[in-house]
Amino acid sequence: MKFISCNSFSKDLKSIQKKCKNINLENEIKKHILNLVVQQNIDNLKPVLFKSNDVIILKTRLKSCSGKGKSGGLRLIWGYIYKREYVILIKVYSKSEIENIPLDELIEEFKKCLRELML
Repeated sequence: MKFISCNSFSKDLKSIQKKCKNINLENEIKKHILNLVVQQNIDNLKPVLFKSNDVIILKTRLKSCSGKGKSGGLRLIWGYIYKREYVILIKVYSKSEIENIPLDELIEEFKKCLRELML
């Protein structure tokens, strides 16, 4: 499984990482996704934001930097390309700063990322 970060994810991560000084957030995110995929079939993960024969886009809750619960913590938007076994890290944000991002914006961000990466 190969991890690929979109520009939007990298910007988000840089901003959030400043608040999470004691943690390497990118490594924690990758470990979290690997654990999810190993423990469950990727098609059983929820919530699914978009799914086709080629790709699935998911939203995952993560603990906040302070280690408190997931409900007010971070949100990770990521995609999985089945044929190549690529995990595409699309967006990460704090639930306390952004309530929700419209699905069409997330799908556009994913498409933009794929164009940038030429996948």
